[in-house]
This record gives sequence, C-alpha cells and structure tokens, in this order.
Amino acid sequence: MRPRERWRLHRGGVVNMWQYRDEEFDLSGGRVIFKGTNGSGKSRTLELLLPLCLDGDLRNMGCKGFDTVSMSRLMLDDYAEGSMRLGYAWIELRSVAADGAEEFVTCGVGVKASASSRQVSDSWRFLTPLRVNKDLALTEQDRPVSQARLRERIGEDAVFSGQDAFQQRVAATVYGISGGSRYADLLHLQRTLRNPDIGLKVLQGQLEQLLSDALPPVDPDVIARTAAGLDNLEGVRRNVARLRRADTALGEFLEGYRGYALGVLADRAAALQAAEAET
Repeated sequence: MRPRERWRLHRGGVVNMWQYRDEEFDLSGGRVIFKGTNGSGKSRTLELLLPLCLDGDLRNMGCKGFDTVSMSRLMLDDYAEGSMRLGYAWIELRSVAADGAEEFVTCGVGVKASASSRQVSDSWRFLTPLRVNKDLALTEQDRPVSQARLRERIGEDAVFSGQDAFQQRVAATVYGISGGSRYADLLHLQRTLRNPDIGLKVLQGQLEQLLSDALPPVDPDVIARTAAGLDNLEGVRRNVARLRRADTALGEFLEGYRGYALGVLADRAAALQAAEAET
C-alpha cells in the first residue's frame, strides 16, 4: 500500500474582503499564477490567503513584514454598505490517503470590522474537513455567515478565537507537528522567503544574508542559558584549579600515610611475634 501524500494547496477563496465579493481560486497541484500590472493587487490577494489562513495572524499578513498591511483598512476603505463588514478568507488542502481516497481540509479566517471605530472588532479561525462551496457555505442570503452560524455548521471545536490554538491544530493536522516551536519556525521561514524583493537580493549577492534571515530566531531561553554559562566560566575555571590542588595535596598525603600505615603494621606484627615466642 502506497504512503499517504502530503497536503497540497487545492482551492482558495475570499468572501467580502478588500475588493472581493465572493471569489474562488483554483490552486490545483499547489500552484497558481496571478497576472496583472503593478499595483493591480496580485500581492494583496496572496496575502489574504497565505500564510494568513495557516497562522491566523492578522498583523503578519504583509509580505514586506510585520504590521505592513492593515486588515481594518482592507475591510473598511471604500466600503459604504453599512456600519459593519464581515468577511472570510480560506484555503483548501488536498491529500490522497494510503487507500487512494481523497481527503480535504479547509483552513480559514473570519473578520468583523466596525466602520464607526475603524477597527477590527472580532476575528476567528476555523479548520474543518468540510469543503467551501461544496458542503459548506460561508454565505447565507448573499451575506457572509456570522461566527455563531459558522460554529453551528462545522462544530464548536473547529472554530478558534485565538491564533495560538488554531496554529497548534493546523500544525498537527497538516504538518504532523505537535508541541514545541517547530511550526513557528516554519512560519518564520515562509514569511522570509515570500518577500517580493527576494529575487533582487539574490542578484545583489545577498544570498547568504537572505538564508540567515530565513533561519528561525534563536530561542531567548537558549541565549540566556548560554550567557549565564559564559558569565560563570571564570568561576568554573577557579573551581577546577582548586580541585586540582586538592587532588595533588591528597595524593601527597596518601603517599606519606601509606608509609606510616606500613610502619605501624610492621611494629604490630613484630610485637605479636614476640608475644607468641614468650608463650
């Protein structure tokens, strides 16, 4: 029996976000090509799909770095259809099981933004085997469904208010990673390598720096332990020197004590022999 295939991008979509009303993209085979002139929105569309739908981090959408894209602006700029806007971004992953059966998993993010406060008022993430526009509708009466309605459709345990719990579920379901910081490291690598200026940096001879930036950051606890170890290095050296002097002194003492012990034993043996002779 053949092993199960890895998960691949299959479809994606945006519902009532930015300039999209309800758009679905074909990502079959894990590849897609967006064509258009500079400024037409190709990068923005990709930012609404990846890695947003895999990490649920609204402040790390921008391909140029943290907080370079505002979700509240994407939701509210040029929007005049009400005081509140609700939208979804989602991707569908496909795999083939060992028995040849297709399997699907849908990861997505829901966002509610308030026109009065000009802020995102609520957000949630979801992961489900149900397929959008196949057996799961994200719209109802031509309007995006609420978070409560989504929970009814896919189950309470499939919807996450916080991004940490969502990332843990995605890591376990899609990548087979449980616990630790491995998934965060993977996301860091993905964000670094998706920068649109990456090709220019390679041409400028900055490949070494680029690869260094793509490596996961060192755990602060590791740095702290290493720094503490270096601070204690001189103390360790002094302790080793003291132990060596103690070992030398103990060796000299044992050498003298060995002669003393032999002398005492010889005297005792002679006294015993004399006592036995007298008897």
